[in-house]
Amino acid sequence: MNVAKERTGLAGIWHGPKDLRVEPQKVGPALPGRAIVRMLASGVCGSDVHAVHGDFRLWTPPVILGHEGVGIVEDLGEGIAPAKVGQLVAVSPSVSCGVCYHCREGEELLCSHRSAHLAAFADYADVPLAALYPLPEGVSWKAGIFTEPLSAALHAITLADIKPGEWVGVVGGGAIGMLLLQLAHQQGANVLLSEPEPQRRGIAAKLGAEMIVDPRAEDPAKAALDATGGVGLDRVIEAVGRPQTVQQAMQMARRGGTVVVMGVADQTAEIPIRPYDLYQRQLTLKGSFIRNFDFQRAVRLLPRLELESLVTAEFGLEDLNEAIDTVKAGKGLKTVVVTSARAERERADAAVAGAP
Repeated sequence: MNVAKERTGLAGIWHGPKDLRVEPQKVGPALPGRAIVRMLASGVCGSDVHAVHGDFRLWTPPVILGHEGVGIVEDLGEGIAPAKVGQLVAVSPSVSCGVCYHCREGEELLCSHRSAHLAAFADYADVPLAALYPLPEGVSWKAGIFTEPLSAALHAITLADIKPGEWVGVVGGGAIGMLLLQLAHQQGANVLLSEPEPQRRGIAAKLGAEMIVDPRAEDPAKAALDATGGVGLDRVIEAVGRPQTVQQAMQMARRGGTVVVMGVADQTAEIPIRPYDLYQRQLTLKGSFIRNFDFQRAVRLLPRLELESLVTAEFGLEDLNEAIDTVKAGKGLKTVVVTSARAERERADAAVAGAP
């Protein structure tokens, strides 16, 4: 149903390292298999910062950045659509091909032909129909921006294979760390969270972390031993993306423990590993890359988590570079960029307020 020939707005286009510009955009009607979404907002991810500053190249410029988007469906092209026009949706930033070796092995995240369609830092997004995930009734757009990071956290939690009563370490108290904390609690685990920033430690305390460590004042590995009677943590998830925090996570784990690395490090970063430690301590070391069929699960979990209070800063799309700088500086917890769709956000808020 093509409701307009062309829409105009703004988009945050990355042209290369340290070159992010907010420029006019034009979006036509939805083509077959695609949808036009009136974007409301998007979270800013650390990988956005890495991309803007040229730390790694996941995407080829020029490209509209932003991959934690929420919006309202405006137009649907021909095809099987999982959402309706007017529906509030989270937008998955990538779609797997479904036919390559990895897809047929149930490894969506490793798809050889996975198509990325970021476009969340924009007034309008042209995305595949398969990228649309309707939000549950009563879930706000502000909570919805956590769908993508929650899907990544779910993947890491699944890889960690947490059992009730275990001690789980979370290295890093950013937005992902707070999601991991809540998900680990849902698995029945005790959580030790390591985070240097006082504001984030305070939020972790409100979320019920059993132990919170300032790594600048206390050795997290010693804290892990103290919490467990000298044994160490059963599972540790690293959510920072630095060589020293990966090593820290390995030191916190007990013999026979599991370490999951989901933080995005610089592509050239390296850490020294002694094979004897892996052998003698029988450590399991796993990498956690984006998500594997976890987006729908994340949508269903949104009503069960504390999310809106994790947002500590909002910027307009025209101030996108300032939002990027805020995240790079490690200020606050979750930074959000809102588009010009103020009236649509207010209507979405009113609908949530009126939901049973």
